[in-house]
Amino acid sequence: MLVLCYSIDANNKTKGRLTNIMNNTIIAQTFIDFASKIFHTLDTDITNNIGEWAKELNSICEDGITKFMGAYYEALDHELKASTVRKSEKLKVKESGCTRAIGTSLGCVEYKRTYYQTDTGKFIYLLDYLIGVEPYERLDKELCADLVNLCSEMSFQKVADFNDNVVSRQTINNKLLAMDELVADVKEEKIKSDEIHIFVDEGHTSIKTKKGKRNVQVPIATVTGGVDTTNSNRHKLINPLYLASYYGSPDKFFDTLYAITNRKFDLDYAKNIYIHSDAGAWIKTAKNYFCDATFVMDEFHLEKHFKKLSHYCEPHEISSLRQALKNNLKDKFFQILTNVKDRIQDRKEFNKFEEEEIYFRKNWNPIITRVTGKMCGSCTEPIVSHLFAERISRNPGAWTPAGLQSMTMLRAYKANGCKVTSSDINVSRNKTRESQKRKRMKLEGYEKYENYIKEESKRIAKEVSEYYFGHLPDYVIDTTSGTQKLLSLLGTPRMQ
Repeated sequence: MLVLCYSIDANNKTKGRLTNIMNNTIIAQTFIDFASKIFHTLDTDITNNIGEWAKELNSICEDGITKFMGAYYEALDHELKASTVRKSEKLKVKESGCTRAIGTSLGCVEYKRTYYQTDTGKFIYLLDYLIGVEPYERLDKELCADLVNLCSEMSFQKVADFNDNVVSRQTINNKLLAMDELVADVKEEKIKSDEIHIFVDEGHTSIKTKKGKRNVQVPIATVTGGVDTTNSNRHKLINPLYLASYYGSPDKFFDTLYAITNRKFDLDYAKNIYIHSDAGAWIKTAKNYFCDATFVMDEFHLEKHFKKLSHYCEPHEISSLRQALKNNLKDKFFQILTNVKDRIQDRKEFNKFEEEEIYFRKNWNPIITRVTGKMCGSCTEPIVSHLFAERISRNPGAWTPAGLQSMTMLRAYKANGCKVTSSDINVSRNKTRESQKRKRMKLEGYEKYENYIKEESKRIAKEVSEYYFGHLPDYVIDTTSGTQKLLSLLGTPRMQ
């Protein structure tokens, strides 16, 4: 194991000082070349088109910055190679000038670094470790985070096209699959709300299996303190919290839902807890966790099933059925259905009607709570549409189980106001191997070189700025131009 101790010797006469100055001169020269390219555009006709000029300047900036970054990292690598710290720790140079290229949001950054061998026989690229570049990493984590955030809104191919096909759609998919599990950090707020509304439904999509496509459902839930109706044109949920997950049983889903609801809201303070749903069998599991909750029929599904009944009824019977629902007249409601059913001759149609009748019998209480209670509007289907179907199931196609889980969690994560960052990104799907390797390098003391890097960065920055400002070209201003004549007429501003 390496034991690294570092102290900066102010009187240390660094070897190869001329080489250091040369490296720093190269860095400064990239700035001079960058400025020269920008001023050169003024001598062309491209300035007559603001769009083309902006595009050209953007290209120059990206190229100049990536070259500067490469030169800077090479200078740091040289300082590490020449440092007494490295030599005292018995890090032997195995190979110099090993090229590395990594994609960033500005373009490809290329630099050369040194390959070292430790006293234990292990091999490392010390510079890569210090600047956060992992083995086999071809895209920096910030760029990957941006790509993953984009793919939650558009297809992998569109994200690739949006980035000028710098990366393939398969690479974007790999970064999504390699991502850490996304779980929004629900703070223990214990919001006091008289009513808590939980909207539960499922999204439907297809997954790929060895036998072909298979339809699956994904549980989706939204917990809120109600609906804000102050703006009549646009109602919105109060303190919403979203949950969606493909893997796991209903019990696991509602166990998680109860846990986050208990952190978000004060369940003991709430007078009423309402669960809005389509009365699916799996949703009734929620009663095991929210014991005092009242089930409410989702308005969309209520109207959907009522219209199926209405297809067989006369206009006056439809009116009577609605009146019976409104006044909670169960016997009258089903007596009307019995009369209608007696008129149906076709066996197939008879069975369809009977299915709808059974639906209303089984879910009478949730239906009456919806119709007779002063209940907020139901939004289970719109939530499924915006949170799930918009990206996952609206267009034809099928997902892998892992891809469906990752995208579902990503959509819910972003709906909760969160955003994927570089800390959520992994180079590959073998997360355990990566984390163990980083942890091992940290324990072996390599991170202590960061102190050396910080000091050398300050020195390099000072030398580069001194060289840069000492070698700036002299630009002659045309004093005969209209602008300069106007400025001379205005005079020099004076402090009052």
